[in-house]
Parts: sequence; C-alpha cells; structure tokens
Amino acid sequence: MKGQTEIVSFILLFLISSILVFSAAVWANNIFQSNVDANKISAAESFINALDSRIQSVARFGGSNSLDFSIAGTLKLEEGIIEFSSPSSIELPAEWIYLNKSAFSTIREKREGRNFRLQLFYNPEEIDLFTEGTRIVSVGTVTIEKNETINGIVRIELKFE
Repeated sequence: MKGQTEIVSFILLFLISSILVFSAAVWANNIFQSNVDANKISAAESFINALDSRIQSVARFGGSNSLDFSIAGTLKLEEGIIEFSSPSSIELPAEWIYLNKSAFSTIREKREGRNFRLQLFYNPEEIDLFTEGTRIVSVGTVTIEKNETINGIVRIELKFE
C-alpha cells in the first residue's frame, strides 16, 4: 500500500506541475505575440509618418524620393488612399483613431475584425496620389515622384517595387 501511495503522489505532482508549466507557456506566448504586434504597429506608424513627410517634401520641392517597406503586412494604394494592413491581436477601437490631421494629410488607424488598418490620405484639392503599376506590396520599396501640377493640385506618382 505504501508503494501505491508514493506512485499516486508522484503522478498527481507530475500532472499538477505539467498543467502549471503548460499554463505559463500559453500565457507567455500571448504576451510575446502582443509585444510582436505592438512593435509591428509602432513600425507601421513610423513608416507611414516618414512616407507622409517624404510625399509632402516631393510635392513642395519636386524630384523623387524612396522609402523601404519591410513590415509584415501589406501596403496598397487605392482611390488615393495609402493603406497598411496586417493581422493583429492588439485591442484597438473599431472606430477610426486620428493620429495626424493637417491641411494636407490625414493619418488614421483602427482594428477591423482581426486586422489592423492604418491609412494615409491627402486633401484632394492639394495632392493627388496615383500609380500606373503595382498597387499592392508586401515587402519592397516605395518610390515617390512629382508628376505635374494641374490647377494647383500636385500629382504624385507612387511606384511599389
């Protein structure tokens, strides 16, 4: 009987410790994933701010500029709106949060389902964005070129390479 008690005690202690280790691993994984997603969102916000700054610089002074895009997610231009989107576990409101709103540009973000969305768009009376090539990119370079000015509206071409 004494031998059976020791075996039962060992099995119970083993099961309890296994459950605790498993619970800690699941908890740590969630925290790790939240940190990864928070860093991705922060990098996307920094990228969009840098892109906005370069687009405005090209619109004012002409020429061209480029910016590398290497964040896990997609970047696209559709109907004059540049949008970054990526799956994320970070809790954000379902309504738009405006990060920057000026006379020229607006940057906003929200969570839609399981996706994080970050948008940059311009006052259509000031800057018109367009592309003639690829409209979506996962990793690559965004090239910004001043095309022309028509009736005070600066046309900016974006190239996703």
